[in-house]
Amino acid sequence: MAACAATYPAGEDPKGVKLKSEASEVLVAVRKFAARHRYYPRSAAEMVPEFLAAAPEVEMRISPSYAYGLAFFEYGLPWPSGRVSCRSFIEVTKWVCTEYK
Repeated sequence: MAACAATYPAGEDPKGVKLKSEASEVLVAVRKFAARHRYYPRSAAEMVPEFLAAAPEVEMRISPSYAYGLAFFEYGLPWPSGRVSCRSFIEVTKWVCTEYK
């Protein structure tokens, strides 16, 4: 009997949960950086080492959107699934994730 792959809501798979946790830590650093410097950092590297011990993983690609105060990241899922895009307002860490193919 073939084993079925577990299905998760977008962003709730093990990789998504891990990345959302890491991204949440980065959002805290973004808020601290903005409070001190009065602008959002241009990159995660700009927050190292004062607010982050190291830049986040390359695949996480978190970046604030200056127009809307959003942060986002994307990651891939195993075939036949597609990719997941997660976003959160910078000031409130609440990730909303959507799967697309």
